[in-house]
Amino acid sequence: MQSGPIPAAMVWRRLLPVAAGAAAANAVLWGLGTLAGADLQIPSSPGSDQLQELSIVPVLVVTVAALALATLLLSLLLKGFGPRGVLYYNLTAVGLCLLSLAAPLMLNIGWGAKVLLVLMHLVVGAAAFFGLGRSILR
Repeated sequence: MQSGPIPAAMVWRRLLPVAAGAAAANAVLWGLGTLAGADLQIPSSPGSDQLQELSIVPVLVVTVAALALATLLLSLLLKGFGPRGVLYYNLTAVGLCLLSLAAPLMLNIGWGAKVLLVLMHLVVGAAAFFGLGRSILR
């Protein structure tokens, strides 16, 4: 376990491989879902009942953006709380991941698409927890 202050640069260096791995995993899930004929749709705007087809671009952009925000949060928590900030980060990451699972489940789409979207959310949550939070302590 890391003792003493954790440099911010160490946190940000983790972002590229973690985000690339999560983006690749979500791209594979999206590709498998598309090949299997899952009707991957998302609301056209927040709160809208109108659905639009989910393409690969938003999958990749949201995956990387979510992990960049997670890295920023981890960096700020480490700056404010030192190594104890990792605990606060991990609790927050798990909580946000669990909350995010509600979004796909509330969509008016088929169960196959819901499961696929939940898996994509879990990929990002696992990357945030294991790839960023847990790995920084090694």
